[in-house]
Amino acid sequence: MSNSVELLSSQTSQLSLNENKQNCPNSSNTKINIPSSTTCNTTTSIQNTQMKTDELEKLYPTRKLGLGYFHSLPEKLFLKILKRLAAPELLNLSLVSKALYIYSGDERIWKALCISRDSGSFYFWETWRWTYLFQRNSNPKQPFPKRLIVKDFYAPKLQNLYFRCHIPMHCFNQIPFCGVERRHISTLTFEEFDRVYDKGSKPLIIQGAMDNWPAMQKWQKNAFLTKYGDQMFYVDEVDDNCHKLVMRLRDYIRYSEINKDEDPIYLFDPKFGDNYPEMLSDYEIPIFFKEDYFNVLNDGTEAEQERPRFRWFLWGCPRSGSSFHVDFNHTSAWNALISGRKRWALYPPHICPPNVKATQDEDGEISYNSPYVVKWLLQTYPTLPAQWKPIEVIQEPGEIIWVPSGWWHMVLNLTETIAVTQNFVNRNNWRAALADLIKERDFRCLRFMYERVKDKNPQLFEGVDIEALYTTDSSDSDSSDDDDDSNSDSSDSDSNSNSDSNSDSNSNLNSNINSDLNSNINPNAN
Repeated sequence: MSNSVELLSSQTSQLSLNENKQNCPNSSNTKINIPSSTTCNTTTSIQNTQMKTDELEKLYPTRKLGLGYFHSLPEKLFLKILKRLAAPELLNLSLVSKALYIYSGDERIWKALCISRDSGSFYFWETWRWTYLFQRNSNPKQPFPKRLIVKDFYAPKLQNLYFRCHIPMHCFNQIPFCGVERRHISTLTFEEFDRVYDKGSKPLIIQGAMDNWPAMQKWQKNAFLTKYGDQMFYVDEVDDNCHKLVMRLRDYIRYSEINKDEDPIYLFDPKFGDNYPEMLSDYEIPIFFKEDYFNVLNDGTEAEQERPRFRWFLWGCPRSGSSFHVDFNHTSAWNALISGRKRWALYPPHICPPNVKATQDEDGEISYNSPYVVKWLLQTYPTLPAQWKPIEVIQEPGEIIWVPSGWWHMVLNLTETIAVTQNFVNRNNWRAALADLIKERDFRCLRFMYERVKDKNPQLFEGVDIEALYTTDSSDSDSSDDDDDSNSDSSDSDSNSNSDSNSDSNSNLNSNINSDLNSNINPNAN
């Protein structure tokens, strides 16, 4: 690999290119002109010109000349081909022509190579290509060689990608109007919250609930980094085996401060309470969210291992976030923001967000494919008529947002953010969650829950065929208890082997649940 690096450096210094300051779509040094916040028009900025492809190639011939016969391939297909190449092949390819120099430098390809080799132990060097070539203990020359300026090059996918990776976040700072009500905790009773916002399925911003949290001081960036800088945290990126990456906090912060990814890696740790239990005493669950039926599994036995993941520590850089989704098992959620600003977009359960592809299989399972957050805001959001715009709010530090069960939501981190979030099931969404658990064949979890509530609250399982609950195998009974690291395909294959014998039992379990999703159960009834 060192020979390839030396070859690349020597060839780069020898190449004599036109000094025209034309933007190179994949260059980390290139500057683009973005309008000020008052005139930022993302609609026109991201749209391609209406000129035909052949006319564009005459004006910008570098791509056609540099790719040869490959220029006839769709750009998306050509990039997929490059993703199959190894690093030395990409480096050699970059020396063939100016066009191949640009395509072989696609940061997404080098990111995949880095993660495939290093998992979460990479040390970020300005770009993913340099990160791969110069590892943690390397001593690369500073500054890194500048990317070459290439004239007369037109590649719409790369250029749009470059725009999304470099657009300033102030272009997203303003929303047409705030569609989520704000209430101070001193003016909100539990009864009103339950009636208006929980049963009424209405999002809410709660102010004042975090004022006395130790986390408001202990979790600020410098203080937290001092204590936990060398500790390991889970992030939302996965390796080749679909295992979540684990990164040293100090390495993640270095990456988050200098990366230019379209969808940056997001520190999203579901195990912080297990690995660093002292963090749990730094915040208090607001009274509105303390009722959680899954808490019966927190008894220190093997039942606790069956509880679905329910709390996460979050650290995100600008442009990171979550694309449109609905939280698992019909859980409700609250998200408390320690520092930074988040932009939320929400749709009620009966409205699938525009340009989000949702499909339902024969078992009723819904899967969906949503564009990255910035891409959706740039390409879909500006085209929506007023009646199809999402409900939006910008969350400020010290605020808690409540997201009711079943609501679609998307989040963009406008700045560096630190937050904590939890999902839960209470009397208002238990029946829907129960139906989901049965549909997913999570019978071990349900058996443990039933054994702990059958004496005091047997009505929680009203309508469930208890005998079938004990005679039907769980789809995940043989899978790892580490759901963050396990591959979902493996558990599916286990359940499919018994699908014929268990289908009738599964049907009986669901038969009486789906007709009673709106039942209100009192967990304190004797």
